[in-house]
Amino acid sequence: MIRTALDTGALRGSVGANDATLRTDPGDVDPHRRYLTVADAAVRLSTTSTALRARCRRNAHRVGRDVVACLGAGVTAYKLGVSWRLRIDPP
Repeated sequence: MIRTALDTGALRGSVGANDATLRTDPGDVDPHRRYLTVADAAVRLSTTSTALRARCRRNAHRVGRDVVACLGAGVTAYKLGVSWRLRIDPP
């Protein structure tokens, strides 16, 4: 069951509202943290950031105006300017 702000007795954004109590799974990623930096993703994937960047470059291809690298196992990298942002989807 998903808990809402009404279940906790505090409205989201109000004083005293705690977003941590609204999450149901400790593995949930905050909406603003859906895309990880290369350094953060490298830690979660047990690799180095240099190796991860190289893997992104090798697998990069254009999708419309975007550059995307599908790394397998639910890991997708997006090129934003000169940096990569990675999304790790649960299996």
